[in-house]
Amino acid sequence: MGEVATIHGGRLSGEPSPSVVGELEQLLAEAKRGEILGFAYVVVVRDAPVNAFRSGWDGEAGTRFPLAAGIMRLQHLYAEAMMEP
Repeated sequence: MGEVATIHGGRLSGEPSPSVVGELEQLLAEAKRGEILGFAYVVVVRDAPVNAFRSGWDGEAGTRFPLAAGIMRLQHLYAEAMMEP
């Protein structure tokens, strides 16, 4: 039987996303250096029958309002991106 190949640079099911892993590693490195004081996240998960995502936030005291502003900014940027052809 032949080797399974992807088309157009796709990934095989179950393989990690290099861009997602790279971004998470960069954020973890920044957090370990004490540069990140708070964060919010949404992750899309594989094989979740009902809830295909998880979301949450965490942060030190004093990060509530900057974090809220960042979430609102992200909502705006994402809405703009959804309108692009």
